[in-house]
Amino acid sequence: MEALQVLRLGLRAQSASFRVPECHGFQPTLPLPPLTAMTGIVGAALGLDYLSAQDYVVRKGIRFGVIGTSDGRAKDLWKHRKIKGKETITSVLIRELMIGLKTEIFLVSKDSGTIEELRGVFNSPKYALSLGSSDDLALWDTPVAMRDVSLVPLRRLKNTLVRGSLAGRCRMSIDLKNVPLNRPIHPPMVSLLPTSYEGVKGERRVVAKEPFTFVDNELELEQDVMGIVWENKGVPLL
Repeated sequence: MEALQVLRLGLRAQSASFRVPECHGFQPTLPLPPLTAMTGIVGAALGLDYLSAQDYVVRKGIRFGVIGTSDGRAKDLWKHRKIKGKETITSVLIRELMIGLKTEIFLVSKDSGTIEELRGVFNSPKYALSLGSSDDLALWDTPVAMRDVSLVPLRRLKNTLVRGSLAGRCRMSIDLKNVPLNRPIHPPMVSLLPTSYEGVKGERRVVAKEPFTFVDNELELEQDVMGIVWENKGVPLL
């Protein structure tokens, strides 16, 4: 089994939202921070802009994992400005929020020096951390933790994010008789999301996209995915 160093960030937020890039009217939220949001969190801690943070993550060979749950969802009205030709007008859009998000983000590397550096950075971040927009300020739910782990095959997953599509490759393994009536049951959600950006004339443009599967209720996979185990919780690596 491959030995790795992992840093666990336990974060919570009163409200959180991770926008689906293609949605411009009603803006639904993704249920967990995607790969680009986690890269942005690293950038905030280091005091870097997004593209510099992306370069840092690639250069250091950092991989991510995430698990988390929220208490529910709500809708918020956002007033924003739109530029139409030479005219600037205001408009209102509906943004979906998660309430009471608790998430654990895992930064994984073969290099212990990189993880040790990041532990120091997150204990004294350059900028405030957020789970979504700048309004969604994050608080520490648990102390920053570091340990040695091994890469292992995972067959059962819950409340996590997997690289690739699990469509037709898994089955829900919950017993409906044991599920409270007020608890929603969500099937796996596959989204095509950006994985890399480039800067073009001061703009940030998508270079690559990949499918990712958001897993809510417990699933059993047809084929294992590789990840780590932290406190008896399986965490696929992205």
